Parts: sequence; structure tokens; C-alpha cells
Amino acid sequence: MDAILLRQVCVVDPVSPWHLKNCDILVRKGIIEAIDLQLPDVENASIVEMTGLCVSPGWVDLLCYCGEPGFEERETLDSLSRAAIAGGFVHLLLMPDNQPMPDNEPAVRALCEASQTLPVYVHVAACLTQNAEGLQMSEMLSLREAGAAAFSDGLRTVRDPARFTSMLEYASQINIPVIHRPGTPELEEGLWAAEGPQAVAAGLKGVPEHAETLGLFRDVTLARYTGARLHLQPLSGAQSLQLWKNLKETAPRVTLGTTAPYLFFHDPRPEAFDPLMLLCPPLRGPQHAEALRQACSEGLIYTIASGHQPLNAEIKDHEPDLARPGMETLETAFAMAYTALADRLPLEKLISMLTYNPAHVLGLNIPSVAPGQTASLTLFNPLVEWIVQAEDLYSRSRNTPLIGSRLRGKPLGIIAKGRLHLNKKFS
Repeated sequence: MDAILLRQVCVVDPVSPWHLKNCDILVRKGIIEAIDLQLPDVENASIVEMTGLCVSPGWVDLLCYCGEPGFEERETLDSLSRAAIAGGFVHLLLMPDNQPMPDNEPAVRALCEASQTLPVYVHVAACLTQNAEGLQMSEMLSLREAGAAAFSDGLRTVRDPARFTSMLEYASQINIPVIHRPGTPELEEGLWAAEGPQAVAAGLKGVPEHAETLGLFRDVTLARYTGARLHLQPLSGAQSLQLWKNLKETAPRVTLGTTAPYLFFHDPRPEAFDPLMLLCPPLRGPQHAEALRQACSEGLIYTIASGHQPLNAEIKDHEPDLARPGMETLETAFAMAYTALADRLPLEKLISMLTYNPAHVLGLNIPSVAPGQTASLTLFNPLVEWIVQAEDLYSRSRNTPLIGSRLRGKPLGIIAKGRLHLNKKFS
């Protein structure tokens, strides 16, 4: 079927003339053909009609990992795309954590070509440094020509400010964004917990909050000096947000992002250590989660990503000094963010943080919900409350503490590349 008819959906798209209106939408051959208060039936069309159904531009995830190639036991591109559909994401930016790493032209080109047949759009963040080790700058120009959408070492931090300055200068010359986690490796290495009374009670040395704050100040200073497009993510601490309030107006090409778990969770009790709650940077206390939520409402945080990092049990289920940080989040990211923010942030602002804002970071033009535009859409119901079950997860990994948790807001599917993909429970 080449026609899809959405019945009585609420458009959530600040750019669309149909914003916050209930209407019918006809998609034919991948293009939005018509929008009206009521459209006639279309022969042989796939009809989608559900109570509370909303539609927005396709969501964009700026922080997502995949095991393939090299670690397919964690995630393949196929399982990642199925998890993305379940989570409502149409665009994914893949962070480097593969074998081989995307630090050379053939590796980047291979990832780009392998993603062409997937039902979602996959963009590759090539390594900022060779093997993402934070030392030698990668061959940025050839990586961009191979298809890289951004440069990043993922959650790793470049230690040397002189080297990082050179990287930002070169990225600025070829006008491609750098995505970096602000941190101070000398204060972080080998540590899993956030510094504080809970870590002390468990006999653990923790990561101080100012490890992130020092990194933020350094990175913003260097971005201003070089004029580079720099996106810093994921932010986790209140102190960094307070500093950003004072720096934001001086750094127009710098943006900040966080991930859904930092909005939804805060640090677990060390005496009841759960490796599934281990993240990089570590979760902090409830006052930090509250500060992040407030920063979203004030516009200090520009994007919200999933932070999806699938890990198999063999490397995840260990004691604190051996467990690897990371959480499987792609299917639950929107629900975590909406549950945390629904009472303080208008829905359309949250949708902008999942669509136009991350697209702007990448320099990606995503179509609005309007006639004549390409149908790149996310279908969701913000009013549904649901309990996360194992069958809701399509990732190969199960490193999530959310099984059995009640969340608010449910992605129902996507329309992308001319096809309708609905979650099984709603198809």
C-alpha cells in the first residue's frame, strides 16, 4: 500500500500551520499529500485511528550506541532500528564504540552503506581522535567526505586542551559539529559513583561534581576561541548548569544536551548497588535531577537524547569496580523524559528538544508536518500510562532497571522512508 491515512491526530509541531489542531493526514508515496479537518476515505490505504494519537516531525537521537560491527552480541543495526521504531526515533546518531572504530574512511563508509536499507535514518559520528583515545586527531576531512555527520569520541573526554583546540579549529574550518562530554579525566578515571555521603557510606571514592564543571568551562572557552560548533552532552550536575547560565550568551555556537535517564533517575543507594544504574557520568542526587528538569524548562538544555548504550550481561553484571557504565534506553527515552517533565514543560517544547533542536546541532533539515513535505513522522500518545515489560524492548541487550516501572507517554510508531511502522501492541 502506498497510501497511509491518519485519522483525527493532534499535530505537535510549532513550525506547522496545523500545530495543536486535530486533523486527518494523508500520506502517499512518502509525501504528505493532504491535511484537513476531515479527509475522505482512500481506497487501499492503511488507516491509523487511535484515541489520543499525536503526530510530530520524526524524533532525532543525538547519543546512541550500537555494537555492530564487532560487538553484535550487544546490538546489531537491525535490532537497533527495531528498538528505534519502538522508541519513536526516526534519526539516530551513532557514537563510536565498534571494532573497527569509525576513525578511517572505509569504516565510516561501511557503516553509512550498511544503514541504507534500514527503516530509520542512521547518521555516523566519526571518531574525533584515532581509536577514540583522545590523542591523535582523526582525518576529519576524509571522514566527512565518507559520510560522517559529526565528530565525537562518545563519552570519552579529550584530556589535552592544546590538542582539543586544534581539533575544534579544524572542525570549524570544515563546518562540522563536534560532540563532546565535558569532564576532567584526572578526577574521573576508575570511579563509578558520584562523590557524596552515599559513596562515603559504602566506602567508595566518588567523582566530584566539579569534574564536569571544570570540563564545561574549558570546552566553552575553547569553542569561543575557535568559533567551532560544539555540542556538550550529557550534562548531569547542577553546578555545571549554574555556570552555563553565566556563559550561554557569550557562546552562541555552543549547545548543551542531556539524556533521559538523568532527568528520570537520581543516584541509587550504594548499599543496594545495582549495576544497571551505572552511567557515565554517574547519576547524582535528586537535587541534580531537579536542576536538569528546571534547566529544560528555562531553555538552558537544548536537546534530550536517549543515551542508549546496550551492554551484554557478561560485562555489565559485576561489582562496582568491574561493571561497565551504560543503560539500554532507546524504547523508553521519551517516556522517561515526559514522565519527568510533563508537569513543568509544554509538550511542544519537549518535542522541539527531540526534533528541531538536535537536527539544528547536526545541520539536518527535517520536514515539518505540512502538505508537500516528506513524511518523516513520529506517532505517539502522551496520555498513555504503561508498565515497562521485557516484551517492550527490542534491543539485544537488557541492561535497563526500568522493567516493572510505570511511565507516562508512549511512542506508537513512525512513518519513514515511505513506510508505516507501528509497535506490535498498537498494530
